[in-house]
Amino acid sequence: MGENKKSKFVFSLYFLEGVKYIEKKEIIEKIVDCAKNYNKNLNNRNVMFIYLQDQKIKFLETKFTKANFLHLTGVKIVNRKMNAKSFYSKCIANRIKEDEIEEREDGNTKNKLSVLNNLMYIHKNARTIGDFNQNRIFLYSDKIIGSISACLGFIANGNYYICNTSLKEDIRKITCNRAKIVCIACKQIQDLKYNKITYIDERYREKIFSNKEINEKIKHNL
Repeated sequence: MGENKKSKFVFSLYFLEGVKYIEKKEIIEKIVDCAKNYNKNLNNRNVMFIYLQDQKIKFLETKFTKANFLHLTGVKIVNRKMNAKSFYSKCIANRIKEDEIEEREDGNTKNKLSVLNNLMYIHKNARTIGDFNQNRIFLYSDKIIGSISACLGFIANGNYYICNTSLKEDIRKITCNRAKIVCIACKQIQDLKYNKITYIDERYREKIFSNKEINEKIKHNL
């Protein structure tokens, strides 16, 4: 085996953190489980994160679709006939094959998969939002949302932000202009108004709903 091929082979067996081997079968099992939770909680949904910054109520609207899921998994597609949407559909149907995907060369597959299932509940458990502080050469996101153990990165796309990466990171280390999330509202993409509150800090309820713009976006009597 040539030196380059040998290096790639060795690298494919190990991850940078902990130098621990993980079976392809285990990778697929984790991804399939997360895809099903993504489908249940986030897919085809808008999630509005309402936060308190400089004593003012502000908000950010996000959109989750089938095409976003692949970017969160830490794997890349080998099957050239498969795209991000068909990858997601195959995950939901538990039909992903081992020879259709592989780990990314940066070694972060293990890290992403270790926190990904928790991030499928970001519409309930996110508590902090911030601007990405640009301290990672190979990462670009506009906004980071999550906690001290795991986060999602988002990039602006029209009127919404879409997720483009998952991170096993302390949000305090990779963000600036951080703010406390005080409420999270959800809806199906096709719905006109947000019709479900999944988290609210009751201390700020009056302040949240006195914001005219937010009040117009959320269905009354929630």
